[in-house]
Amino acid sequence: MIRAEDGATDPPYAYITGLWPDPDEPDHLVFGGGVNGENEVLSLFETRDHGVTLRRIGPPSGLQDPAVEQILPVGTDELAVLISEAESAGDEVRSLHLFVLERIRQ
Repeated sequence: MIRAEDGATDPPYAYITGLWPDPDEPDHLVFGGGVNGENEVLSLFETRDHGVTLRRIGPPSGLQDPAVEQILPVGTDELAVLISEAESAGDEVRSLHLFVLERIRQ
């Protein structure tokens, strides 16, 4: 079952633009992108069972209309996530931010 952090059971709706398959765990996948229209919550997800269940990875705070652009491994225990954000509401101009997340291992 797909379950968002807020308890909703509807599948998340996102255009996927970044994808990272874990080379050490074939069932582990981190992916994300943006939605069609203003996105107030970052669309960054993780699955360990081929998408049967998804966990939303919380966004860095303070970003307006955030969207994942790219996900890359950094060293052995971190992922670099390139996130764009609108400079103002409804603005087509976007700025880029690079965040480093710790890889979650089971």
